[in-house]
Amino acid sequence: MSSPAEVPRDEVAAALAARRELGPDFEPEVIDSLVDRIDRVIDARVQARLAESFEDSKKKTADDDGAIWLALGSLGLGIPITAISGGTGGVWGIIAVWSGIAVVNLAYAIGRVGRGRR
Repeated sequence: MSSPAEVPRDEVAAALAARRELGPDFEPEVIDSLVDRIDRVIDARVQARLAESFEDSKKKTADDDGAIWLALGSLGLGIPITAISGGTGGVWGIIAVWSGIAVVNLAYAIGRVGRGRR
């Protein structure tokens, strides 16, 4: 038996044979039956693609949420740490803090690309 996303060739051949055997009086019913079957197959394929697209969208949204939290956390922690390091370590302290933040964000971005997310 075929999957719901396929119209087997023998089913199409049977519809054509029935059309020939039953004659022109039943031709519309035979054609309508075949068209209905093809419509169901198309609907099943569209539903499958929509479901797949929805799952991909959910995965991407979850991954993007991590990036947003990392960015907000970097800024939220970076500002007070900059004030502290600027007061105690001067310019070199500020450079060290923001270099560390940049390394963390770069490592996260590289990890996303490694997992196939861009």
